Amino acid sequence: MAPTKVVGGPKISARRLMEDLHALRRFGAVDFDSSSRGGDGKAKGVCRPALTKADLEARGWFAERCREAGLATRIDKIGTTVAKGSSPPGGGKRLLCGSHSDSQATGGWLDGALGCAYALETARAFKDAGLPPAIDVVNFQDEEGRFGTLTGSGAFCSGGTLDWASPSLSPFEAAPKVTLREAVDLARPDLEAIGADMDLLLTVDDDDDDISGFFEAHVEQGRRLERGNRRCAAVSSIVGMRQLRLEAYGDTNHAGSTLMADRKDAFRALLGVVARVDEAFQELAEVAAPNLVWVFSVVDVAPGAPSIIPSKATCVLQFRDPDDRILDGARDAVDHLAQRSSSSVPVFVADDRPPLRPTRLDPAMVACVEDAVRSHLGPHDSLLAIHSGAVHDAASLANKAGVPSAMLFVPSINGISHDFTEDTHEDDIITGCQVFADAAANILRL
Repeated sequence: MAPTKVVGGPKISARRLMEDLHALRRFGAVDFDSSSRGGDGKAKGVCRPALTKADLEARGWFAERCREAGLATRIDKIGTTVAKGSSPPGGGKRLLCGSHSDSQATGGWLDGALGCAYALETARAFKDAGLPPAIDVVNFQDEEGRFGTLTGSGAFCSGGTLDWASPSLSPFEAAPKVTLREAVDLARPDLEAIGADMDLLLTVDDDDDDISGFFEAHVEQGRRLERGNRRCAAVSSIVGMRQLRLEAYGDTNHAGSTLMADRKDAFRALLGVVARVDEAFQELAEVAAPNLVWVFSVVDVAPGAPSIIPSKATCVLQFRDPDDRILDGARDAVDHLAQRSSSSVPVFVADDRPPLRPTRLDPAMVACVEDAVRSHLGPHDSLLAIHSGAVHDAASLANKAGVPSAMLFVPSINGISHDFTEDTHEDDIITGCQVFADAAANILRL
């Protein structure tokens, strides 16, 4: 269905919105400065990995704010929270809005929290304006991947399916190295303290009221909006991702007395393949895949002693693109280059995590968001909608549950995210929330 022209949504309260965001960042604050505002360069970083005490305290605070807004609020056994208004007259449409409040170990104050605050403020604005209570609010657990990819929204969209044996991937300094099941057991007192139902896993099918769509706001985590002098934009799609493990196996030997020709050095073999893959990806990006991005990380060398030739070397390669064909071609290139290695040491390639397919967000909902952006900020058609280079909970709703989904981005100062210095100008935060409320009202008119 074609989008309806924007006629304006309910007016949000900028004061209430900013109070919520600043209150939320107190939980897990790394260097809290009570006088800081958006975009003022003051410290706002947070450390709230999923199922830590700081994470659950933040979730409890947010749930209480939802209850104060008149929303019936439930928290499940892993901390995912859903807050619902009363059923609209005649069983009208409901729009699920939200994001996540957990963070990376070096987290920004707006990554995820912004989407939760926008959702709650929009629900309150609908209520203040006397509109039907059609906005439901969700705060998904573990979007940041302490226990895997999109843990909470994935369970929400798959009937509560969880890999309870998933290990914690957060640094030990930020969160214990335990499995998901162990983390829930350890956090049980804190979960119960915030009113979590330890027998409940919330799912998209829990309620009689059908969810007509999902709408998520987020910081861009890049520099396209900032460079384009844009205060917000719709999101057209979410990238897919491949994550591979490269492994080389050689022989240990003395690093001084073994001639170079006699060595089977696993790390040198791995470095050779890494260099060739990096060069091939650069060529692909220049010729046919301008949105392709990649990173080599998590390098491990064994036995890891200065005077011993490494017998094993591994690293992780992650690459992303909004086009599945590019991702498949890049994966084939990695396999080919590893097999062609001229070294006497073999290099093996394996999936480090299941592939994530790109997500095309709902065109009609995206058009509604574009209309709201245009009504506030003017045409600039080239930046009305952009793809997301990061993976978000909207991907779970769209791909796993088939729920029509849309997103809104606001700028990230200097493109910084997953870092304590992440920030967004306060004016952009406030403008983005009003655009979000207008877009939500427009989506509900579809």
